[in-house]
Amino acid sequence: KFALDILGEIRDSRSVEPVAARLAAADPNVRAAAAEALGKIGGAEAITALQQTLDAPDHLLKLAALDALARLKTAPALERLGTLSQDRFLKRPVYRLLGRSADPRAFPLLAQGLLEPSRGTRDAALAAIGEQRRLRRGDDVEALARAVREAAKYTGVGNACEAALRSSDVAVSEGALAVLGWIGDLNRASAIAHAAEDERLR
Repeated sequence: KFALDILGEIRDSRSVEPVAARLAAADPNVRAAAAEALGKIGGAEAITALQQTLDAPDHLLKLAALDALARLKTAPALERLGTLSQDRFLKRPVYRLLGRSADPRAFPLLAQGLLEPSRGTRDAALAAIGEQRRLRRGDDVEALARAVREAAKYTGVGNACEAALRSSDVAVSEGALAVLGWIGDLNRASAIAHAAEDERLR
């Protein structure tokens, strides 16, 4: 495990193959360390190895692989993410990865993240919505906004977004601002104005 940690910090692409081989180690901590190291080393081979672990029965390994893929800004296929999102232990990293998905069919799934009871999962969905807003243009942005407005009909999304404006993670606050704009919640105007004091959000 310590050797894998060091290889991850060295980030030499020549170590991808031996590190990837440890994804099948007997010790679950070693498997997770291998996934984390691959996320730091990067490259096409590392990404392929990480995606192949997503079918494994080991929750810790899948969690580490999803975090590693998020670090590499590479989202697996939407169908796979949709399946993984059904696992409550994996929802948070899955929503983060949905922010990198190039598939517009991800929008309704992202919007559903606003209805999650866990604040951590909601914040991950907000960060992903903010990222999609930055990556998309024109009709795609409007399609995402429609999905968000549809989800906002059924719960107190405005309250959750107002709380998220105070997040230490600027990506979460960006997503919250986008959602508040799309749902047109005028009751949050003062909170939005206060958020504008942060130059990163202005």
